Amino acid sequence: FNATCEAAAMENVDTPSSADRALKACPVVLRKAQDGLQFLAFKHPAAGMQIVKGGVEQNEPPIETASRELKEESELVVTGRPRDLGKSDGIEPGERWHFFLCPTDSVPDEWSHQSTGDDSHQYQFFWQNFDAFFTDQWHPKFIRAIRHIQKKLESIPETQLNQYLNKSDAYVREIILSKLDEIGPEKSLDPTAIARAIAGSDEKLWRQQMKPIRNEVVRLAKEGRVQILRKGKPTSPEGLKGLYKMRILPENQT
Repeated sequence: FNATCEAAAMENVDTPSSADRALKACPVVLRKAQDGLQFLAFKHPAAGMQIVKGGVEQNEPPIETASRELKEESELVVTGRPRDLGKSDGIEPGERWHFFLCPTDSVPDEWSHQSTGDDSHQYQFFWQNFDAFFTDQWHPKFIRAIRHIQKKLESIPETQLNQYLNKSDAYVREIILSKLDEIGPEKSLDPTAIARAIAGSDEKLWRQQMKPIRNEVVRLAKEGRVQILRKGKPTSPEGLKGLYKMRILPENQT
């Protein structure tokens, strides 16, 4: 982390409480990657690196603002009830920011999106590690917001946090290959076993992993690293639908 940016971000923070503040809502989207916990961020064409946030409209609950802003700015849809991560008057003078941890469907590594609304821009989305190097392209208010989020996440038990986490393609691939390597090429594996290894025993949570797993199994099959089976017989990865199992090819076992 850039210590100079960190120090600058923590200066001149507006702390007195006041009901007369502009309300902002910030949807937080997380994923688990090979090198740790990451949050969704984007590059604004004229204003540097940011996280999604927006103004709360009159008579609009901040939790609804968070879902609306996420859809407008990134095209992501909230798939469950967001978790309240509290509010802060110390992000930007004259503003009160509300934070919500938002579950979504699987999210790509990076993408571009033309935001909707009055202030439309082409945003470049990416994933950022909490402890990564923050350049001066990050406005201090967003650094303060990220530190608020990080502190709140520390108090959430891992079992509860898991239901809000996306998994990177690389992470899903790592689990698939690890589990297949454990059983060897003579045995096949059901994708539900992979899903449970990723998300735990809660059916609602592990079923959310089935689509990302299928996508990664298809990629691995096209690369010649695994074989897909339907009714015990090898099948093509093209247009894979329905029930299937997988096994590692002997030459790919470590």
